[in-house]
Amino acid sequence: MPWRYLCDIYVFADADIKPHKKWLSYLVGGIEEKAIATSYRWYFGNKILSVWNAGVASILFYPSFNFAWGGSTAIKKKDFERLEIKNIWERAIVDDLTLTMQVKRNGFKINFVPQAICEAEEEKEVIKWMNKEMAWVRYYFPSLWKIALFLNIGMRAGVAAGIVLVFFYPLIGFMLFSPLIFDFFRGWQEYATFVKLMEYEKERFFPWYVHSLLRPIISFILSYNLISSIFIKEIEWGGKKYKIAWHKYHESA
Repeated sequence: MPWRYLCDIYVFADADIKPHKKWLSYLVGGIEEKAIATSYRWYFGNKILSVWNAGVASILFYPSFNFAWGGSTAIKKKDFERLEIKNIWERAIVDDLTLTMQVKRNGFKINFVPQAICEAEEEKEVIKWMNKEMAWVRYYFPSLWKIALFLNIGMRAGVAAGIVLVFFYPLIGFMLFSPLIFDFFRGWQEYATFVKLMEYEKERFFPWYVHSLLRPIISFILSYNLISSIFIKEIEWGGKKYKIAWHKYHESA
């Protein structure tokens, strides 16, 4: 498909998102000088998938760790051309993470616009999809992946040890067990934040206590996803399979 430069701003969106009426105005409004704008997806059906996704979306509030999501991103035409994104994408498999690397490498910011979060179609193979998402992080941002792996595995191991030790050494056991309690609070906080900021009807969200109760389980699932990504050597994307060797991608038949 030929590239046509017909406007001052490029907006990229996935075909399966279901944006609300104000989505585009919110997204474009997030663009600043030397800053692109992005939002994220939201799942209303599958509760496990929804809470897992909310945990990832919460990272986007932190400039040091956020990233552009290819399903809903806006960038000025002049910046797109200056950063040579078109040339980079012609050699890349994943558009959003390569865009993230290029804009941050050149001193640009990524502004997260939670009001522009879009409803997305449910994933069919949820766990496999989650593992693939972590694999992309591992191969594009290995340092971030290592930090996430260390923190998640460490806290989950601590929780498991705390459950046992609380019967013998209550104070030590409770301290090790405390991340689980924190997960309940974090689940409530994520829920309250996104329900308040998103533009979808509040009735579409499931009750806050469901999100809060599922959040500790999601932390264990995330640890599993991070570990599983170590063993992923091939990923299917866009109907093709690619063998992965760290930052080198080789298309296979």
